[in-house]
Amino acid sequence: MGLLNIGASGLLASQAAINTTGNNIANANVEGYSRQQAVLQTRSAIYDQGGFIGTGVDVETIRRITDQFINQQVLIDNASHAEFDTLATQLANLEKMISGKDTGLTVALDNFFDSLKAVSTNVTSDATRQMVLSQSKALTQRFNQIAMTIDQQKSMVNEQITKISEQVNIQAEKIADLNQQIINRQGGGDSDLLNNLLDQRDNAMRVLSKLVA
Repeated sequence: MGLLNIGASGLLASQAAINTTGNNIANANVEGYSRQQAVLQTRSAIYDQGGFIGTGVDVETIRRITDQFINQQVLIDNASHAEFDTLATQLANLEKMISGKDTGLTVALDNFFDSLKAVSTNVTSDATRQMVLSQSKALTQRFNQIAMTIDQQKSMVNEQITKISEQVNIQAEKIADLNQQIINRQGGGDSDLLNNLLDQRDNAMRVLSKLVA
């Protein structure tokens, strides 16, 4: 192993590191891309003239710079955000329906209790009695309308759940396929392709975490 070969190994290793940096820059805006790093490894020394001398350097692998704990926390946060966002939307619709001037209970309840107050001060009046009956009917209709609207929203939510379940199945199949590809590529020496597959799987997991809230 001559000096030129040792120097060539250093140049090749540096070129791989520069190429890796260039790839990081090129993919900086790609969603789900994880920064990569060329990991260098000293070549085994050889015995020569009474001692061991170095033989250069090799690129051991191209490593993804990622944190499993952070990735796991992102999945948890995505699921929690999706859950609370869906809950907030449904509660906002329910609040709007119940408290709305045209759809809520406030006006109907006020009118009903006003009619009761009026009849309590004049129990012999046919007009006030008729007003109580009229407002009772209006309040009952309002309750029925709200119940019907809630049932409609429930049906819509069930339809959304069905559609989301289909998306979950598709995403789960995609992750299973990526897992198989990753298993097949592990130990194969093609670290670039393996890193891309790992990025795709992490990205698919993030998408799935938003669906299964």
